[in-house]
Amino acid sequence: MTPRRPACWHEAGHIAAFRGLLDARVKYVAFFPRGGARTRLLVPVSRDGDLWGRVLCLLAGPAAEARFVGGRYAGQCESDFDRAERVIARLDLALDEAWPHALDLVDRQRRPIARLACHLVHYGIVDEAALSALL
Repeated sequence: MTPRRPACWHEAGHIAAFRGLLDARVKYVAFFPRGGARTRLLVPVSRDGDLWGRVLCLLAGPAAEARFVGGRYAGQCESDFDRAERVIARLDLALDEAWPHALDLVDRQRRPIARLACHLVHYGIVDEAALSALL
């Protein structure tokens, strides 16, 4: 398995969640030949205070890896969990309470995540116009 493949599922999970839960506008996602990725998204100010939505969006990447790849491969998983823990602490909840909801979200978005991840594996990049067609 190429290192980029798990990361594509990971990013696809984040993107589907951010678009679906927080109405985020995703400008592009790009993977680099030597590793790493960059995603540029814009979250409307009106949704910026949605802490529960933000937690689910942060966990959707690792959840997509868990569901579609069978583990946590991308280096971003730990930072996603750390960031989600900081946000969820403000809600007086624990991360293990949010994890099943993130898995459920990924399960419900299975087809769009798969389309996007496959596109990213093949092309390594997707822009806003292509993303709208895929999702």
